[in-house]
Amino acid sequence: MHTVLLPTLLQFLMPSSPAANEGIPLERAVKDALIGITAESTGGHTGECLSLTLTNQSDRPLRTSIPAGWLMQNSDHEAQDLMIVDHQPVELPARSSKSVACKAYCVESSDSSPEEGIGLRSVGLARPTWVKLAEHLVKNPVSESNTQAAVWAVANDHDIAGIDPEAVTLRKFVADLTGRKVPWYAKNYAPPTEERRVFSDAPTSVHGEIDFYLNTNGVVTVLVHNAQGRLMHTIGKDRHLGPGQYGMEVDLTVLGWAKGTYTIQFFVDGSRSLKKLEFEV
Repeated sequence: MHTVLLPTLLQFLMPSSPAANEGIPLERAVKDALIGITAESTGGHTGECLSLTLTNQSDRPLRTSIPAGWLMQNSDHEAQDLMIVDHQPVELPARSSKSVACKAYCVESSDSSPEEGIGLRSVGLARPTWVKLAEHLVKNPVSESNTQAAVWAVANDHDIAGIDPEAVTLRKFVADLTGRKVPWYAKNYAPPTEERRVFSDAPTSVHGEIDFYLNTNGVVTVLVHNAQGRLMHTIGKDRHLGPGQYGMEVDLTVLGWAKGTYTIQFFVDGSRSLKKLEFEV
């Protein structure tokens, strides 16, 4: 008798799969008109700044989840659309509604921050690369500032250097996702001057550490040039160095510089090029 009942008992005790627990995918539920979505901003463009209301339009209970990468379009065309960077399971009794606070981030850096109470329309899942980023950020949470910088790097083609260098895994993930290189530097921006704007696109500084190796005695000079070869800056004074491995902290003020590609180049004894790195302003 025990041999017959044991499998049944084990089956009863085993938890159902995550997919079964989450029920119907939200995208399918919306398409089949089982669930309706309304939303409004709670103010701001990062973090828990979105209230989503799901309404079960069917005569039976439904279980679903709000997925990472769900896109919300602002009813104010001059204000930012938001992408949900969150994962929220939701259970809805028949013909009922439930409001859920969601973490969401701006995908339009040139627009203004959503005002509290403004309505947003559900668009559905964003572009595949955006969704992949959102899913990565849910599984590998970082600070709000780095999350927003990563979203802008993917959605608005911002420099990956806007992500803090300490967020090594995130920088590499965004680089791989967008087909770009991980920058050697970090970039800071001036605060926006226009009301309700959240991004100025005015870099103030580029900073990072550069390693170099010298195999002879020599005088090392570090110069910064623009894409046309014009000398923009000399970093520090000439350095009289012997053979060895060196590291140099670079903190370069670039406020007011024209957009474009610049180079930092190390020269030995005024002529021999030792190392050359590019950065974007």
